[in-house]
Amino acid sequence: MPIVMQILRQMSELSLPQRKFLSHLLSLWPCVRGRLNFLNLSRYSSYCERTLRRHFAVSFDWGAFNAAWIARCVPNHHHLILAYDHSFIPKSGKHTPGLSWFYNGCAGRTEKGLELALVAVVDLDKNTAYALHTKQTLPETETETETETETETETETETECKDLKHLQESKPYWAKAVKHLAADGAFARRPFVDGVRALGLEFVGKLRHNANVRYLFTGEQSGRGRPKLYDGKVVWSDFDPTRWKGEGQLEKGVEIYSATLFHVSLKRQIKVILLRKSASASASASASGATGQVLLFSTDLGLSGREIVRMYRARFQIEFLFRDAKSGAGLTQCQSRNQESLQFHWNAAFTALNLAKTPQTASTPARFSWASTRQKHANQHFLRLVFTNLDLDWNLIKTHPNFQILKLRGDSSLILSEPLLKPKLLLRELAHSTWLERYYSRHSELAKNLISPASDIRLLASSQ
Repeated sequence: MPIVMQILRQMSELSLPQRKFLSHLLSLWPCVRGRLNFLNLSRYSSYCERTLRRHFAVSFDWGAFNAAWIARCVPNHHHLILAYDHSFIPKSGKHTPGLSWFYNGCAGRTEKGLELALVAVVDLDKNTAYALHTKQTLPETETETETETETETETETETECKDLKHLQESKPYWAKAVKHLAADGAFARRPFVDGVRALGLEFVGKLRHNANVRYLFTGEQSGRGRPKLYDGKVVWSDFDPTRWKGEGQLEKGVEIYSATLFHVSLKRQIKVILLRKSASASASASASGATGQVLLFSTDLGLSGREIVRMYRARFQIEFLFRDAKSGAGLTQCQSRNQESLQFHWNAAFTALNLAKTPQTASTPARFSWASTRQKHANQHFLRLVFTNLDLDWNLIKTHPNFQILKLRGDSSLILSEPLLKPKLLLRELAHSTWLERYYSRHSELAKNLISPASDIRLLASSQ
């Protein structure tokens, strides 16, 4: 991967062996079949299992690497926001650092394992997400205690919220154009929202269906006593459309309303977006027991309702990062109990996903399948292993038209053509080509067993 070497060369703090190892590891990651642990990686790699463990225990600035990749591959004019979320990692044993009880969204309950927090960059124009930096979430009993050497400029929320510390650590990697952070409803609490605002970002999130908010008073003051600030509490069961600004329909049967309200728990004014089903749709929703409305909000009062909906919808792209990393990129398969090795493995899995999206950054719309990408890289790795063992020129192999067809074999995203269903015929055509016949006599026995059966060899001999 040329782009990997270009970025690694710019990171002057890396030693030559570490730079060589990282380039090899990131190019090998999508080629591995089976579990992505030290043992299986050593079977595909020139590094032994012990060397892999030693390199995984060395710290690396993954945030700087991913930020450099995003700056190179994502156009500057694209609208970018940050997304933040946690993910559960199953882990057996008793001695892994950070092992505790965390909420597992797939199971719908708390389970014993590990938890990571991911900061991702979401491209609103491509509607896709790129991992920026991930870090293990430690239980409260294992978090570092605050010391008396903290500066007075640190706010109270920054010292209390471990998520804000992670965001603070990743701040040097943010693009200058990033102004908003989107997170789900679990982060819509005052310490986190205030901390995000202190970092120079505006928060976009989701409210409870019974959120405690008040209308702002916009009438004429009486002139006596304290000025009136609020004009009553919002009663969601008795919706009054005259006090909201209608912004049309988001889609069929869903209407958008917006208003600037005061949130009692957050203790600030926020822009609230109400997605409400139309009269016909809400009747069927009431019959099924659904509330028929969704509340979104942002601390940026200048955003329109559609912009807030667009940002919060795009936030879900971080869930696809978790899905792809767990299903095929080996996020849950780290074979180590060392905390540094765990974080190295998690960041490597997310970075491999980013690098796999490099060809898709130039396509419109962006289409990405980690399963297809992994299949192509695995096929290419196998073909290279076969032909290099035959002492053939790999550059000549890659230029043959049959190579591209064989590389795509097994890709479920493609409609298989008839020649693709017969790989022996394709390999036979490779044997007929001039550059392969030149070496055929030197490796006849190995080529007979690998390329074609005995009848195909007799056919080749008769054609010569």
